[in-house]
Amino acid sequence: SSSAKGFGVTNAYHQPERLGSDRWAAMIAAYHSTQSAGLVVVAGTALTIDAIDNSGQHLGGIISPGLGLSRTVLASGTNIDFDVADTISPNLFSQTTEQAIASGTHYALTSLIDYAYRQLDEQFSNSASKPTCYLTGGDAEQIKETLQCPYIYEASLVLKGLALIATEA
Repeated sequence: SSSAKGFGVTNAYHQPERLGSDRWAAMIAAYHSTQSAGLVVVAGTALTIDAIDNSGQHLGGIISPGLGLSRTVLASGTNIDFDVADTISPNLFSQTTEQAIASGTHYALTSLIDYAYRQLDEQFSNSASKPTCYLTGGDAEQIKETLQCPYIYEASLVLKGLALIATEA
């Protein structure tokens, strides 16, 4: 479970144990790699975005439905019958309802990530370096090509964080 502080990172949550352990492990690995401000994006069932400052202080996070969940809920709520698993992230403007749902949910997530990065970049505009954006999770492969912000794709970021945590156990 997450703790109040560890491995150079200070958790912003008032109840640190309520922060998902996957998010905590990913933040530890990301901060350990750069020792600087950044975003940690885990794209899975939920999309989580956590911000860290240059000193390792967790600034807080964002949680949004991930691609599959967004598509399933939208299709279900509008009684559209299609296989969400077969839907790819197409061009922005689509010619079918199914592809339009895939496009809308895809770009909603990437736009959120880009917006969070711009906000963090503005906050640290006086810093010598730009924030780093780490991208991981099962849906990261699908969304990474349409991100506007610079990112580092790290498929095993959570596992790297767990390995760091295990060294102290």
